[in-house]
Amino acid sequence: MKIKHCIITLFNLLVFFSCTNKKYIETDSIIVHFKQKVDTLNISSLFSEMKTIPLSNEITIGEIERLIIDNNNNLYILDSHLSGTISKYSLNGDLISYINIENDARFDLNGITDMYFDSPHLKLNVLGQRIIKLDTNLNVIDRINLPYKSNSHLKLNDNYIMFNNFLEDKVQYDYYVFNQNNSKISNKFLEFSNEYPFHYKANAVFQYNNNYYHFSKAFNDTIYRIDEQLRLNPYITVDFSNHKLPKNSLNKINNALEMYQFLKQTDFSTLMGEIHFVKDDLLISTAHSEGKTQNILINVSSREAKIFSHFKDDLISEANFYNILYSDERYLVFTLSAELLYDQLVDTDNKFLKDFKLTPNQNPYLFLIKK
Repeated sequence: MKIKHCIITLFNLLVFFSCTNKKYIETDSIIVHFKQKVDTLNISSLFSEMKTIPLSNEITIGEIERLIIDNNNNLYILDSHLSGTISKYSLNGDLISYINIENDARFDLNGITDMYFDSPHLKLNVLGQRIIKLDTNLNVIDRINLPYKSNSHLKLNDNYIMFNNFLEDKVQYDYYVFNQNNSKISNKFLEFSNEYPFHYKANAVFQYNNNYYHFSKAFNDTIYRIDEQLRLNPYITVDFSNHKLPKNSLNKINNALEMYQFLKQTDFSTLMGEIHFVKDDLLISTAHSEGKTQNILINVSSREAKIFSHFKDDLISEANFYNILYSDERYLVFTLSAELLYDQLVDTDNKFLKDFKLTPNQNPYLFLIKK
C-alpha cells in the first residue's frame, strides 16, 4: 500500500508541475541534416509567379533597411541613410506619402533597430527602449517608453516578447517576456553563456506560421517557436555534422578584431537568426558558411537542408538576389538597387532591361511573390 501511495503521489506531483510550469513545452526538435552546398537556388523551384515593383522616383531611396506590408497591401519603407525617410507606396510602386525623420527630434536615425506593423499602427523600435507609434498616414500618434531595452519585440496581449541582442545588461538572456501592466519579467529564454557580445543586424526576428511565432539567433543550430501562452519549444535543429560550430567558440573572443577574424574562418557553418517561411514545411534562414553570409533552405518533410549563396531570378529578370528582404504569411519580397540590377543585366540582351527602361539612378526595385 505504501508503494502504491508513493506512486500516486508522484504522479500527482508530475501532473501538477506539468500544468503549472508553462514556460517550456518539453518536445524533441525535428533534426534536419545538412546535405550539400550549392551556388544557386532558382526561384522557379519554389514559386511560379513573381511581380516586379519599380518604386517611383519622387524621393530618392537608398538602402531599404526595413519593408512592411500592411493589411491593405500598402508598402512602408525605412531608409535612414540616404533620404532619411519613412515612405508609403502602393503595391504598384506609386508614392502615397512620406515623413522626413532625419531632422525630427522625436526620432533617432542611428537608433532605429526595428520597424513592424501592429494593426492598425506602424511601430518603430528606437534606441532599444522606446516605441514610436504612427498611423497609416505616417502621423506620430504616441511614444511609449519601455522599462527594458531590446533590438525587437513582439506584443502578445499584455505581454512583450523581447529580443535582447545584447542591448539589455540587466537581463542575461537572448529572449525574455515582460508584462506591460506590472513591468515584471515572467519568462526568460536562451541564457547568455559568457560569449562575446556580438550585436548583429536582425531583419526578420519573429515569423508567424501555423499558430506559432518562430525565432532563432546568431551562431546557433536551432529554430525555436513560442505559442500565445508563451510556452517555448525547440522546433528544428540543423545537424551540421563535422561542419558544426565548435562549442564555446565565442567564449574565446575578446574584441571586435578577433570577432572579424573569426567570421573569416571557413571551417564551420551555423544559422544567423533570420527566418522566412516559403511553405509550412519549407523555410529559408540566413547562415554563415565558408567565411561569409549565405542562405540555407530547410525542408522539414525530407529532413534535409542545403546552403546556397544566392537566388537566381529565372522568372522575370535573370538577376541574382542575395537575401530575402521581407516575408509574412502572404508575401515574400526580394530587392535590388537599380544600380546593381543594371550592372548585372547591361551586357545582356535582356527583356527586363528594355521593358522597364532600367537606368542606374532609379530607385530600388522590389520583386514580390504571393505565397
